[in-house]
Amino acid sequence: MNEKADKAFKLHNQIVKNEEERRRLLYENSLALLAMQESNLYQDILGDEKAPWSGYLGQVEIFYSRNKVYDMTRVAKKFLVDLKLDYNSIANIPLSRLCAVLSLVKTENIELLLSQAKTLTAKDFDIVLREMKGLVTEDQEHEHNYQHVQHCKICGHRENI
Repeated sequence: MNEKADKAFKLHNQIVKNEEERRRLLYENSLALLAMQESNLYQDILGDEKAPWSGYLGQVEIFYSRNKVYDMTRVAKKFLVDLKLDYNSIANIPLSRLCAVLSLVKTENIELLLSQAKTLTAKDFDIVLREMKGLVTEDQEHEHNYQHVQHCKICGHRENI
């Protein structure tokens, strides 16, 4: 191989390694945040027995948005705590897809859902989720129900027309 290709593969391998480590740390932090929240341990950090969870999340060191923490802790609780899955079984699945299956996953369908979340394209995965929820998909015969909306660009008010 030439020098440029060697450098490319070395950098690619470093990126893959770093991403694997980032994901591992994300789930470690998810479990730690879940423990902090469920046991109200964050109140000790803040020095206030009545401090809200949002106060802890507002700490500069936390660095995650409230929505991100909400998603992280829901996924950790469902998959790692309740279903007792090993981290490696969900490590290569995007957090957004894990959130999408939270309400649908059961011990009976977990292997299939995780496999689909890992391998399907975004459109195919959306179709699977819609079918599981009993919703109409694009491929099914149906009448479209379009809704027209006016949207004020100044104040954001919306109304149906």
